Amino acid sequence: MAAVLRSDLTDDELEAHIVDCGRLFLKAHGEGDMALARHWLAEEVKAVKSRSPAAVARLEDDYFSYDAEKARMDAQRRAAGG
Repeated sequence: MAAVLRSDLTDDELEAHIVDCGRLFLKAHGEGDMALARHWLAEEVKAVKSRSPAAVARLEDDYFSYDAEKARMDAQRRAAGG
């Protein structure tokens, strides 16, 4: 149960690990195993906190790019009367 977060993971491998932790959290929670669910949630949080500065910057760029694109599309729709 005690997974060790390796420091040699690539950013992509770490993101896959974060997804896996979330999936395992949901599975354990759905099965009513709250101790295991808490374990996987803690592992997910630990992994998220270990993201490299470059990975965080990419995620922020993706988020804000999406947000800006959505705002642009909303403005175009309003200008077109929609």
